[in-house]
Amino acid sequence: MATGRDLDFEANYGYMEALCNVTSKWYLAGRYSIVDLRHNASAVLNGVTGATQYSSTQYERYSAALGYRWSDKTIIKLGYDINHADVIHPDGDPSDNLLSVVLVSSF
Repeated sequence: MATGRDLDFEANYGYMEALCNVTSKWYLAGRYSIVDLRHNASAVLNGVTGATQYSSTQYERYSAALGYRWSDKTIIKLGYDINHADVIHPDGDPSDNLLSVVLVSSF
């Protein structure tokens, strides 16, 4: 049986995103992304172990953010990610949602 690096995965994946400029300084953003492994494969996605050999793993993320353009080279962003994994686990879908505050500056 192949394990680790010997496995060759096939997957469907993609994302959609939108950004709305509320003012010249403030913006709202949203994103949906998905990874769907095929042929009953499973993998560790975002630290979440995949399902059994009888169930393909699907991982979805919904993201929303509020951003502020502090200057031409610096932004501050408050974001929240909701993650959903198709896993067989006694406790259901693991709680791995994320609240983040990001400061980005370019030089």
